[in-house]
Amino acid sequence: MTNKPCLELPAKIPVSLHEWHKLWLVLLLLASCLLVACGGTSEPDPTSVVGELRGSTLFFIQEFDVGTPDEQFALIADGTLWRSTYVSTPPPFLHPYRRQAIDPQAWEAADAVRHAWCAQRPTFPEPAPDTHWYVVGINCNSFDTWQVRVPADQMPPELDRLLDILPPPERGDQ
Repeated sequence: MTNKPCLELPAKIPVSLHEWHKLWLVLLLLASCLLVACGGTSEPDPTSVVGELRGSTLFFIQEFDVGTPDEQFALIADGTLWRSTYVSTPPPFLHPYRRQAIDPQAWEAADAVRHAWCAQRPTFPEPAPDTHWYVVGINCNSFDTWQVRVPADQMPPELDRLLDILPPPERGDQ
């Protein structure tokens, strides 16, 4: 009994340069179709705050309330709290903001919430769109950032107190 391969290929497959170009075009078309089919061109979530968790930002809190502008809060590792209002009129990247250092006890209480949430991620019921709620972004470390939607009535008091420290910014604040 002889062991012959099921399929014998020639030692060299002659392929012209023109055929390689066709192969690459087909592969490019398939990759494009796969990207579209998998949602690679979908719109980003407008409530996502994970992109704001850069550098030493520990918390980024986006407030959503029917009929009011979005308020944004950022707690920085140096103990600074920032509060800004999203402005949709041009230029949208110039947000009025206020900032100040917070007392060490308030910072430690908020940081304790962060450590607890990083150890075990909380779950909350999905807030109704016509209610007051927050998206809280948490920076556990440089490689572990995530967010959770929190109904306003379930916001931890340690974070809720931070939101009352600074008054809303005015148009002239910077």
